[in-house]
Amino acid sequence: MSCEVFHYRGVRVVSLILLKEYLQKQKLVSMADLRHKFSVSPDLLRDMLARWQQKGQVRCVQKTPACGTKCMRCDPLMTELYQWVDVAE
Repeated sequence: MSCEVFHYRGVRVVSLILLKEYLQKQKLVSMADLRHKFSVSPDLLRDMLARWQQKGQVRCVQKTPACGTKCMRCDPLMTELYQWVDVAE
């Protein structure tokens, strides 16, 4: 798996397959966890996750409807959750 994380023009790059395998194993992860695990920007991760969302294999979920909107004590990246969806083939 180590060859699936590499640098291109000084930017750390993660493969879609590595991201997929991590999501399948963890089932539900926060953006903060993904950022920490792969050491890439949340924007890049969102772009990558969008690919799996288009295929119906990842969905964005909220911890609670009010989480991150009222008290503002939570890091927004902790309330941005992604869930792997097993799609019957």
